[in-house]
Amino acid sequence: MSNLYFGDRLHKLRKSRGLSLEEVALGVGVTSSHISQLENGKRNPSFSLISALSNYFDVDPTFLMETKNMFFGHGEKIYAFREAKGISLVELALRADIEPAHLLKVENGQARLKKEELQRVAQILGKSIIDFNDAISTHLNTIREICLVIFNMDAGDIEELIQFIEERIN
Repeated sequence: MSNLYFGDRLHKLRKSRGLSLEEVALGVGVTSSHISQLENGKRNPSFSLISALSNYFDVDPTFLMETKNMFFGHGEKIYAFREAKGISLVELALRADIEPAHLLKVENGQARLKKEELQRVAQILGKSIIDFNDAISTHLNTIREICLVIFNMDAGDIEELIQFIEERIN
């Protein structure tokens, strides 16, 4: 397990709940310095602490231990885009007509959004659905390369094709 991924997930989870280092530390029986070191990747958690943290936050322990985003993929990006825009979780949820508790679970990797919900969230954040999925971006770049190298298409035609595909995805 990468302690950097663990720390990042712990930090985002704590911030999304509006909790201080002290509150989390008190809740799981360690010092706030210990929690800070975990969040900064300077310390590895014990299995008992992972268990205590997962119970405290009511998340699956694997969410904290996973080294990459295997939990539906959109939550971390929603969080990042929302934070960059300065929009609170509650505000985004209300504007997108999603229960705030459900959006919190999405951001924490415990749930997923339906396509229509993701479309509303993307629109509010000024993004495309494609922005929430690295795999789609990678595939679109591969399509660009295939069109250029194999089919010898010009750049304008390639971008027209990519735009058509993006519209179908959205």
